[in-house]
Formats: sequence, C-alpha cells, structure tokens
Amino acid sequence: MPLQLVHAAEPIRVEDKVWVMGSDRDYPPYQFLDNTSQPIGFDVDVARAAAEVMGLKIIIRTDAWKTLRQDLENQRIDGVVGMFSSADRARNVDFTNPYLQLHHRLFVTRGSNIQSLEDLSAARLVVQNRDLMHDRWGAEDVSVTAASSLSEALLGLESGQFDAALIPYLQGLYLIRQNHLANVIPVGELLFPAQKCIALAKGHPELLSQFNEGLTIIKASGRYDEIYDYWFGITPPSTVDETISAYRAWTIAFLASVAVLGVLGVIQFRHRTRSLSQEIERQRKIALHDPLTGLGNRLLLLERFEQAKAAARRHQHLVALLLIDLDGFKTVNDRLGHHTGDRILCTVAQRLRQAVRDTDTVVRNGGDEFIVLLNELPNEQSALTVADKILQHLNTLSEPLLDGIPLGASIGIALYPIHGEELELLIRKADCAMYYCKANGKNRYGFYPSDAS
Repeated sequence: MPLQLVHAAEPIRVEDKVWVMGSDRDYPPYQFLDNTSQPIGFDVDVARAAAEVMGLKIIIRTDAWKTLRQDLENQRIDGVVGMFSSADRARNVDFTNPYLQLHHRLFVTRGSNIQSLEDLSAARLVVQNRDLMHDRWGAEDVSVTAASSLSEALLGLESGQFDAALIPYLQGLYLIRQNHLANVIPVGELLFPAQKCIALAKGHPELLSQFNEGLTIIKASGRYDEIYDYWFGITPPSTVDETISAYRAWTIAFLASVAVLGVLGVIQFRHRTRSLSQEIERQRKIALHDPLTGLGNRLLLLERFEQAKAAARRHQHLVALLLIDLDGFKTVNDRLGHHTGDRILCTVAQRLRQAVRDTDTVVRNGGDEFIVLLNELPNEQSALTVADKILQHLNTLSEPLLDGIPLGASIGIALYPIHGEELELLIRKADCAMYYCKANGKNRYGFYPSDAS
C-alpha cells in the first residue's frame, strides 16, 4: 500500500552535492582547453565518465598546475581529475585506484651529449612546476628549473634555454608534434613509472569510494577503452586547439571522398552513406545509454520527458516520474564485491523493463538509482499500480545471486504537471519522496508530499 508521508529532514548524500574538480589548462592530451576555453582531455573524460555512472555532479575548474595543487591541498577545490600518486602526495590528498600507468623520459636537442640521467651533471634540467619529477628530483649537482607547463619546458629546450627536459614520455611526443619541435628528441630508457589517479581533498571517504566504483564500472563496461581509443588509439586532436573526435574525423574523411564519387561510382556512394548512417546511430546510442546496464541515461530521459510532456498537454494526461533507490545494495557490494553488484544492477535493469510498458522509459541515474518515466497516465492511481508492480518484480530477485542479503527498493513518485513542469524539479521532488519512504521503513513507495517545501 502507498505510504502516507510526513515531512522530515532530508539527509545529504554525496550525489546531492556539486563537486569542484580541478584540471590543468595546459597538459595535453590529458588535461587542456579547447578553442572555446572548455576543459577537455583524457583525464577529464575519465573523471566525467566515472562521475556520470555513479550519479555524481561535478564541475571542472581549470588553472595552472601549481595553483591546482595548492588549492587541492588547502581544500579550496574538492579534487583534481588526474594526478600521479606518490607516498609524499598521499599525506595531503587521497587517491583513487589508478587508471593509467605512464613513464617519464629525458628529452634533449639533436646532437646533445646527454643520453641518460648519469649525463645530467652540471646540466640545466627543466621539469614542470609541482609535477611528480619536481617533487622527487633532488640531485644537488643539477640545476633544475620548474616551468609552468610542459609546452613551456619543451619550447625552452628547443630555444637553448635548457639542456634537457624530464617529462612524461607520451606527452613529450604529443607536444613535439603539436609545436613542430623537429630539433627535440627523446633519449635513453623509460624512467620513473607513475600511476595516474583521480586526486581528492582529504575528508571525503564516500566520494573516494564512489569514484573508485565508477572507475571499476567504466573499465568493466568498455567505456574506459572507448575514451582511451579516442585520445590515443584512433584519432587524437591534430592541434591543441582542434578537438575533432574520431567520429567527426571519420565523417570528414567520408565527406572528402564524395568529391571523387564520379570515379568511385554510385554503388560505393550508397555503401558509404549506409556506413555513415550506421556510425551516426552507433554514436547516438553510446551518448544516450548507460554502458553497464544498457538502459538509457539522463540525456535520453530528458529527450523522452519532453516528448511525454508535449503529448500530455495535447491529451490532458499525466506523466509520472518514479525515482527508485535500492535498499541494501551497499551491503551487496561490501560483502559480495563490485562484480556481483554489477550483475545485480543488470538484473534490476531487466526486471524494471519487464514491469513497465514498451512505451515507458527506464534509465539508470547513477550508482544504484534508477528512474522510470510513465507517460499517458489517466490518473494518479496508475502510477501507484506500476510502483507496486516494480516492488513485486524486485522482491523476487534470485536468492543464490544475493547470498541471502535482503534487497528491496524505495520509490519516490512525482507527477507532471501536479508537482512541476520541468524535469529537474520533478527529479528533486521524487528524490524527496523516496527519502521519506526510506525514513519510514524502506521497500515502499509514495508520492511527493503536499506539505513539503
């Protein structure tokens, strides 16, 4: 039966806060600015993907690396999208599990006598300010200069201001190509392997746990590989200011081929057109769906809500938004591990699809939270009927899979246009209703209460 809800204080969850994450503005291809001054790069995409699958809200603030390090350690920002971990750094910040290992290498100008670290005696060495090599380099007989960026370091090396640069190997190659530094080359062996992590300010253990889980999920689902291929395996940006994705680069190549269709023939044109259409559909599916469960994501929800709202206006129907949060899922993760947790989430996704009509929409909102959008409802009772059906489907999850751990769901319901006309407002009100359900025994459902502010 639906619960008669009473007003209560809402607990603050890690998903409810907007977290400020720092990103270096000149550290391509990992963290940098595009030609519209928006933060992009491999580290930025990984952090965003991990946050998205967990329902975390983050904004990216860019600055010089030295400033970001200081702001993180002084807790003026909540985290940095990518940072090499070390024991010294871990005293001041927390690190997620690593998602990438990189090596450093010496770079010199052609004809230099420097071929290894042993040749650096009395040399003028440049590193990035407050980067890992700046933290750990302590040779007293070497003059070390800290440049504000890797680009500045390599440009100074090219101009003769420095004798050698000790920087991440792949980034060095990237910047040589982007800045056309034909006289700069890497020498010697790969040095100082370092692990890239998301760095967080001290004191946020739940946020750290959420990011770790998000990284695990995007690696298991293949999303991490897609990001890696985009920046390193397929077509990375051809200039620092040019952020053409692999998909757009492929499309441009196809359009260029149209100019020679007279030679290629109509059959080849039709084949390429069909391939382009298939690629567009593939990219659209990736953009609108959760990689783990195959359900839609918030972008698809927004698209479907606008369609449902328009239909409701025409036909005087209601639209219901059901926000579903699993009860007991943290226990499943803690006892049985994240792999089993992922299997449970996929099973829940399947049960939710079975509980609603084909014309309704089911999305994963991040973590163990789902949203069901019910369109063309004649009355409020119809929403309650579906919520009850969802509980019945979830309460019959297989016992062997859960190993005896009870798993239920709390469902908050908000209605368009009764509780609001915009998607974000309805989500907030459904979220409030869901918390009332949790506070009053869990494994139940209820509408957004009329006496809540």
